[in-house]
Amino acid sequence: MATAADQTERLRAAVLAQPGAVERTEGIKFPCPACREEGHDKAGDNAILFTNGKWGCALAKGTDLGRQHWQAIGEALGAFSHRNGSSPPPGSAAGPADSSAGLNGRVAVIIPAATVRSEQLDWIDPGRVAVGTLTMGVGLPDQGKTLVACDFTARLSTGSPLAPARRQPGVTRPRHVVIMTNEDALGTTMVPRLLKAGADLEHISFVQMVRDADGAMSLLTLAEDIDALEEVIASTKPALVIIDGVVGYIGPDVKSHNDADVRRVLTPFAAMLARTGTAGLGLMHPPKAVTNLHYYAGGSIAFTAVPRVVLGVAPDPEDESDNPRRFLAKLKGNLYGRVPTLAFRITAEHDGAIPWIEWEPEPVAVNLADLFDPPKESPEDRGSRRRCEAWLRAHLADGPQHAKDVEAAAVSAGFSRNTLRRAREVVCDTVKVGHPGGPQAWDWLLRQEKAS
Repeated sequence: MATAADQTERLRAAVLAQPGAVERTEGIKFPCPACREEGHDKAGDNAILFTNGKWGCALAKGTDLGRQHWQAIGEALGAFSHRNGSSPPPGSAAGPADSSAGLNGRVAVIIPAATVRSEQLDWIDPGRVAVGTLTMGVGLPDQGKTLVACDFTARLSTGSPLAPARRQPGVTRPRHVVIMTNEDALGTTMVPRLLKAGADLEHISFVQMVRDADGAMSLLTLAEDIDALEEVIASTKPALVIIDGVVGYIGPDVKSHNDADVRRVLTPFAAMLARTGTAGLGLMHPPKAVTNLHYYAGGSIAFTAVPRVVLGVAPDPEDESDNPRRFLAKLKGNLYGRVPTLAFRITAEHDGAIPWIEWEPEPVAVNLADLFDPPKESPEDRGSRRRCEAWLRAHLADGPQHAKDVEAAAVSAGFSRNTLRRAREVVCDTVKVGHPGGPQAWDWLLRQEKAS
């Protein structure tokens, strides 16, 4: 049986026998029979046989004529006869199944599912930061994103349990963290904050710049310097890479609002994390006008689509103090079950002192819409919703009730259906009830009753 190499050599001989065939670096160029028949190939070099044995037509590449010209070239080379219905022999170097690859020499790589080993995903912080994946953390300026990252880094570097547990160095093995930041000065901001959080600086490295062969320095970007970053990971072996200010690192020619541009940068970065078994945490601001929680991580949906988990940091809307309570909540994540929302406050000894994070010891229950889409609800609407929440708690205190009965009672009590819907999302769960073969209906019940 002829091997793929034999087939390629036979094709080379057939091409070199064509009038006007010229061997080039990328392959052998020769007249395309389809172009010649149509009067297009005046230079006699539209067709090419690539070094991997694939062929194509430069004029028809990427057009509706691509396959027709590919077939005509194959017939001329004797690779197969389209007109008489024959097909390429099994294992041949080219054929209809590879036609799209033949146009430009690129071949799709097939990975049989049976060859992929099923693996258990490991978590650094269960439900929030996973090994080999990218997590995105987002929030408005001055809400504590970087301080949360410093607290996380300090706990990893000292082997302390993660938030909201009490800091206790030495419980687990200390792990290294690499931090990329171009927003805060290292000496006056980052290192003092890390020390205040209790970090061990021996297990922390900063990366900001790259040096080229001539010694010139420039900002490291994910678009151009993935290989350089992977070398850093290979040498320091970190458990976590933090990018504080992701948009500043994606590259000057990447449009942060363009989905395709952002994916072209973040996807190779995520693949590198998976390849090296390193967790990634990116920090960024949301767009100025947030209209959908799925877009909260940036102007492009790719900022939430590529990361496996998206976390949000936001102030407590009910706390109107100068230093409000803040929340760390999961906005997106399909790799883990329920992840509780954590509450914290930014603490400092006095104005101008180095701040740190103090976590509340227990998770909290909050409505994400209150935190991350506040413009959708005016103060009057929010007050109405809260009164409706209180009414629902009292109305359902004795147990579940049919949804239609609750709706009717709420309207009679003076609440609009829209207010009732928003209140129900905060305090109620719904469950379908009924008998087999009989009518089905929805009941509303207080959320804590369902959990008990």
